[in-house]
Amino acid sequence: MNVFGWNYPAGAENDPAAPWNQRDPETCETCEDGLVVCAVCRGDGQCLECDSSGKVRCDDCDGTGEETKPSRAEIAMEKADAAADTEKDERPRHDS
Repeated sequence: MNVFGWNYPAGAENDPAAPWNQRDPETCETCEDGLVVCAVCRGDGQCLECDSSGKVRCDDCDGTGEETKPSRAEIAMEKADAAADTEKDERPRHDS
């Protein structure tokens, strides 16, 4: 049982791949439904880059339309790496 009183399967409470440990994606602020105005034809649809549609896939969200956020496991790893770096920088140096 966790702090909220929910029961998880054995070992699943801290599983980073479990759906309850994932964040819900937010809408990408760069595009509209995964598409942005073509930079070559500026939305006119007069080029092969956008296949004459005037729009191309958003590079920020890979065309999903959802902002990509790090998972809790990725955040935990970043914090652990930062703590290790800080500890390494604070150790006394022994010059020979």
